[in-house]
Amino acid sequence: MRLSVLIAAAALLTSTAAAASADGEYRITGAGAIACSQITADIASDPQAAPQIAAWLMGYSTATNRQTADTWDLMGEGGIDAYYTAVQADCAANPDKMLESAAFDVLNANYETRTLSKP
Repeated sequence: MRLSVLIAAAALLTSTAAAASADGEYRITGAGAIACSQITADIASDPQAAPQIAAWLMGYSTATNRQTADTWDLMGEGGIDAYYTAVQADCAANPDKMLESAAFDVLNANYETRTLSKP
């Protein structure tokens, strides 16, 4: 339940996203700013949190697909299910990471096998 309150509150406070600053820094909001250890604990204690995390990941991957040249889907044939599973595994292996970092790292690792155009 705590996760849903955090996500809802963050969504209300989030403004339009912009590119990173000149030094490569940017603000992370919403579920992306939550530590992987908290994400995995919340999903383990409340399975209803999983769809909320999946929804955040879908938005994140959509935005990243849009911003990545020559890309239809960074997750290739695996799609959102493979993405969600890979992010969960990355979070479990790296509990100190923020969800956004795990989400980015998984997409980045799949870059070479991405789908280039609409199937």
